[in-house]
Amino acid sequence: MDMIRPSVKGGKGRLRTGRGFSKGEIEKAGWTAEDADTAGVAVDPRRKSCHDANVEKLGEIKAANEA
Repeated sequence: MDMIRPSVKGGKGRLRTGRGFSKGEIEKAGWTAEDADTAGVAVDPRRKSCHDANVEKLGEIKAANEA
């Protein structure tokens, strides 16, 4: 199964696919790290930023999993 990955800003400000969501994004979306792992969501413990688009994406994934 492929892991669900976030969009992050790369070099020169371009968006690219990241290694995983930050812990802040996961917590802001109402998940725990264990919930994210179970749902197949990649977590990158090195990331410190919190992008609203990624939080929205996690919210959509959570709603789809609960339905």
